[in-house]
Amino acid sequence: MATGIICEYNPFHKGHAYHLQTIRQHTGSSPIIGVMSGHYVQRAEPAMLDKWTRTRMALASGMQMVIELPTYYSTATAEWFAYGAVSLLAHTGLVDTLSFGMAHPEQLPALQTLSSHLAPESPAYQRLLHEGLQQKLPFAVSREHALAQLAEQPLSLREPNTILVLEYIKALRRTGFSPALLPVARRSAAYHDLSLSAEYPSASAIRRAAQNGQSILPYLPPSAAAHASPAYVFPDSFFAPLAYAISLHTRDSLRHIAEMNEGLENRLLEAALDSPSYDKLLSRLKTKRYPTSRLRRVLLNLLLQITDSKREALHFTSGPAYLRVLGVRRDAKALLSALMKHADLPVVTNLARQIGTLPEPAQSMLRDEIRFSQIYASSHPQLLRDAEYRTGLVVT
Repeated sequence: MATGIICEYNPFHKGHAYHLQTIRQHTGSSPIIGVMSGHYVQRAEPAMLDKWTRTRMALASGMQMVIELPTYYSTATAEWFAYGAVSLLAHTGLVDTLSFGMAHPEQLPALQTLSSHLAPESPAYQRLLHEGLQQKLPFAVSREHALAQLAEQPLSLREPNTILVLEYIKALRRTGFSPALLPVARRSAAYHDLSLSAEYPSASAIRRAAQNGQSILPYLPPSAAAHASPAYVFPDSFFAPLAYAISLHTRDSLRHIAEMNEGLENRLLEAALDSPSYDKLLSRLKTKRYPTSRLRRVLLNLLLQITDSKREALHFTSGPAYLRVLGVRRDAKALLSALMKHADLPVVTNLARQIGTLPEPAQSMLRDEIRFSQIYASSHPQLLRDAEYRTGLVVT
C-alpha cells in the first residue's frame, strides 16, 4: 500500500522535501503517491512552473508517482479542491495513508470531531451559518464564525492549511474513504509569510522573489533545483487575453460563468474598461461581498470558459472521471502496474493514444484540460502549445 499526498508544489521547495522525508521516516519503503494540481492552482492562478517540470521536481525528491488533479477541481473552492483530490486517491485502490502538513498537528482530533457538522451538515451548523448570512457577512466569514462556535477548542480556522485539512476530512467522510492520517508539523514559513530569511521560505515568498527577478534556486532542495526551468508564468501574463475575453461578454452571458454572483457582472464590465493590470482589476473589484479569493476564481473561470452548465455536463459533483499519471520513478514502475490493476477509474498514461477511447464525461474533461494547457502555454515563448501531445509520461 501507499501514502497519498495532495499537493501543488508551486514551486517544490525545501519544506516540501522535509514533508517527504518525514513520511519516509514513518512509513519506511512504502511508496508515496501525489495528487498534484496541473497548470492552475487553488489560488485560481497559473502555476509558476509547468506541471511536467513540477512533476520532475517531485519525483527527483522522493515521490514515486504523480497524478494530475484536473483544473476543474484544482482551481475550485477548498471544498471541491479537497473532494476532487481525495476522490482520486481513493480511486487508485492503493492508498492506505493520507499525509498533509499542519501548523498545529495537535488540532487534528478536534478537526475530525468538527467535521461531523459538515458531512452531512448538522442543523446546528446550518442555523449558525444562516445567522451570519442574515447579518450580510460573506459566506466564508459566516462559515468560519459558525465553525468556531461549534468547535470544542480554539482552532486556527483562518490558517489555509487548517482549512484544507478540515476539507480533506470532510471529503473522506463524503467518499467513505478511511485511510490512516499522518499530519506533519510545518517547518516552512507561514503560508502568507513573504520573508526569505526563514529556514524554509514559503512558496509565496519564493514566487515573489521570482517575480522580482531573483534566483529561486537557493530556496529549493538540490534535487528539485536541478529540474527548475526559467519559464515562469505569473497571473499578469494572462491579463491581455483575460481583458479580451471580458470584452466578448455581455451582462447576460457573464451570469453563466461559474461562481459569478448576481451583480458582479456589472461591476466587472465597468472595472475592466480602465484597469491597466490584473492586480489593478482585482483591487477595483474587491469589496466585503467579493473577497479576492472569490474574484480570482471568477476571473480564471471566465478566461478558461468554465460555466455552471459545463460543470453540470461533466458531473462535476461526482468527482474526477479519470486518473491521469503525469510521472513515475523508474524504480517504481511496479507501482504503475499495481495502479492499472486496482484503480476503478480509467488510467491515462498516454494522452494521444488513449483520449479517444475514454468514456464520457472523462473524454470531455480531458479535452478541456488540453485547451487549458494551450492557454497556459500561450503565456511564455518557451512553452509548447501542443505539449499535452508531445510530452509523454515523465520517468526519472
